[in-house]
Amino acid sequence: TIYAVTPTYPRPAQKAELTRLSHLFMLLPHLHWIIVEDTNATTSLVRNLLDRAGLEKRSTLLNIKTPSEFKLKGKDPNWIKPRGVEQRNLALAWLRSHVDDDRHSIVFFMDDDNSYSTELFAEMSKIGRGRVGVWPVGLVGGLMVERPLLTEDGTKVTGFNAAWRPERPFPIDMAAFAISMDLFIRNPQATFSYEV
Repeated sequence: TIYAVTPTYPRPAQKAELTRLSHLFMLLPHLHWIIVEDTNATTSLVRNLLDRAGLEKRSTLLNIKTPSEFKLKGKDPNWIKPRGVEQRNLALAWLRSHVDDDRHSIVFFMDDDNSYSTELFAEMSKIGRGRVGVWPVGLVGGLMVERPLLTEDGTKVTGFNAAWRPERPFPIDMAAFAISMDLFIRNPQATFSYEV
């Protein structure tokens, strides 16, 4: 099973974005969708969307509000504060308490405003226990393609071609990696931070 974690928040395009993603889930029966709303309670918009798509049995709907001091204000550039921190951490807590570590599974952080190819999930399913997979992502950080740099034999990551803050320990987009669930179980301190 691949657990796809999607933080989302109310906005005019939300229904369209989630509808697009729901169509992907309809094509891929081995996906379980964890949607975490940035609200005080889950909304009928998201509940109804999951029901209409027939995904109520392959989804988990959670909610947690981002504290106001960590929200973007007015015309703040979107890179000034990390988004989805509370939501991703709640999803990790849910996964740690609900997923059986004896069954191999993958965790993917799937933003609601991206588009994804079904082929990506076929590649993702090849990630072994105790492993992380990385891949190129298009139209990110001012680049046509942001990607990992590999050894000549293509088996090890040596760096990344990121344009935005390449000095970060892992300068990649959220959509550029997935992690074997057992790594989250073995590392309960692994969470997302507001420090960019």
